[in-house]
Amino acid sequence: MSKRITKKDFEKYLNENGEGITVCNSGRTIKNVGSYMRRTDPIQFEVGYNEYVWENSKGNRFRMF
Repeated sequence: MSKRITKKDFEKYLNENGEGITVCNSGRTIKNVGSYMRRTDPIQFEVGYNEYVWENSKGNRFRMF
């Protein structure tokens, strides 16, 4: 049985593989997309995390819980 994917793992994945985003109001570019999303939009982060776990579970839906 493989290791369960944690939210910290997903945040690290986004930080390493995510492209920078620009915040509209300030014009500043955010490099650590995972940390920013987890802090400012927890619902979107949770949805992305669940999809990431589902895609990496190789069809074993019980492994996700």
